[in-house]
Amino acid sequence: MATAWPTDAANMKIVIPAQFDHALNAPSGWSPTRHGPCAALPVQLRQTEAGLAQVSFWRPSQDEIAQLALGHSIALWVVGPHPVVSISVEDVELQKIPKEILGG
Repeated sequence: MATAWPTDAANMKIVIPAQFDHALNAPSGWSPTRHGPCAALPVQLRQTEAGLAQVSFWRPSQDEIAQLALGHSIALWVVGPHPVVSISVEDVELQKIPKEILGG
């Protein structure tokens, strides 16, 4: 069974920065009726040592801030070859990462 795409109005809101370089639109073939809404995502392009980064900004709702204060986690959803993202707060158990993976 497919997991529902998080389209709740209480999800984090996209913050449009005063200066942005580009907007990511819905990928080709995206159907708002079938897949849900997909608004343009304003991003700043930033050069990093690893390459060009696309940086978006988000603001949690008051309910999400309360959930984060209780120890819940932020979930990032990415769909398709061109990132379509939704960020929400979820209560998930954290995996312990072995020290050798962390470089310590």
